[in-house]
Amino acid sequence: MSNIPADDLTNSVSKLVELNQQIKEARSDIKVLSQAEKALKLHIKKLMVDNGLDVINTKTGKITVKKSVRKVGLNKDTIREGLSVFFEGNEEQAETALKVIVESLPTKETSTISVTGSKKKTTSE
Repeated sequence: MSNIPADDLTNSVSKLVELNQQIKEARSDIKVLSQAEKALKLHIKKLMVDNGLDVINTKTGKITVKKSVRKVGLNKDTIREGLSVFFEGNEEQAETALKVIVESLPTKETSTISVTGSKKKTTSE
């Protein structure tokens, strides 16, 4: 091992594992709340649209239904379709151009740390 004190590494790893477990439990709780919120939002939106309501004023603010139209995201399929139109249906040219585009995409290297298989320790009393 390098110049890292063993106690410092042990304590840091223990804290990381404990924090990871707490975050996992909190995410589980948040997931349940988010699902309930999403279901209520969908229900309220349906009721508002069915009744022709754009805005509902509440004590703490307002609920608004907004419609928007936007372009879909740029992905391999949309690029392929666009190139096919550009090359007037010539699939070979479209595929070649797509291949050149995909191969020229820059790469990005990242480094992460992950904790897997951490289970709660059970204590017997």
